[in-house]
Amino acid sequence: MAQSATSRLPDGDPRVTLHGRSPAGHRPTTHRPTDDQLLDGASEVFSQVGFQRATMVALAERAGTTKPTLYAHFEGKEALYQRCVDRAADTLIRFLFAAYASATELSLEDQVRAGMADFFRYVAEHPAHFLLLFGRQATGAAVDARERLIATVRGELARHIRLFTEHRTDGPWGWSADLCASMLIGATVEGCRRSLDAEGADLAEAGEFATRFALAALGHIDPSAAHRLDASVPAR
Repeated sequence: MAQSATSRLPDGDPRVTLHGRSPAGHRPTTHRPTDDQLLDGASEVFSQVGFQRATMVALAERAGTTKPTLYAHFEGKEALYQRCVDRAADTLIRFLFAAYASATELSLEDQVRAGMADFFRYVAEHPAHFLLLFGRQATGAAVDARERLIATVRGELARHIRLFTEHRTDGPWGWSADLCASMLIGATVEGCRRSLDAEGADLAEAGEFATRFALAALGHIDPSAAHRLDASVPAR
């Protein structure tokens, strides 16, 4: 009996995880794809199987193009992966900064609500971008891009917390604002990761639940505790 096309696939080919065939609508075509179209397709494959298991053939097929076209746009798999993870990080940074800027004049609670809800909404619309950076397959360049993203967002979120506490409490928070921002980011990221793991989970509802959790925690923080913490951290 002749072997099926699926059985002849090499070990580790991501197409094996896609029910033995390329997804419908992703066959190579004769059109000239843009870099964004190529990166969209590659991001899906990398987010599902990781850098090591992704092949240029599978990456090209998912993007609806050919392997020579990928090499014409990018130097190779490493360069393609770097572009994918950098784009994912930069896009999310711009999205979150816009959300924070639009909520600057609101209460801290509403600022947190806007930031967390928008983060969950972004992940619902772009799961591949999130999984590239925070999924179990993330490695190498993805880890570096993720740390850059977290540091950038933490700094901006801490700035907004300081601005709020400077005008609405008994004095601006110092390092405690950084710690608060880190905890909010950690809760948001883990909430998104767990929600994606739970098949059928509504990310909008998960975002609302996570937001209420964060607001309940913030509502019980005694500002004097923040100031005591700040006093314990050496000036930098």
